Amino acid sequence: MKNYDAIHLAHAIMAEAEVLMTTDNGFPLETKVDGVWVGKPYYWGPATLFDDRDG
Repeated sequence: MKNYDAIHLAHAIMAEAEVLMTTDNGFPLETKVDGVWVGKPYYWGPATLFDDRDG
């Protein structure tokens, strides 16, 4: 894990987050680290303000 990734995860732990979602494979994915579940997002794609996934 790179330095900035470790800082990101440490902040999630300190903030007592339940979940940290990331697409970065440098994180320990699909596991809990000090109470924070680290996983990939369920929906991944370009961010849009008005997302029309239903049609």
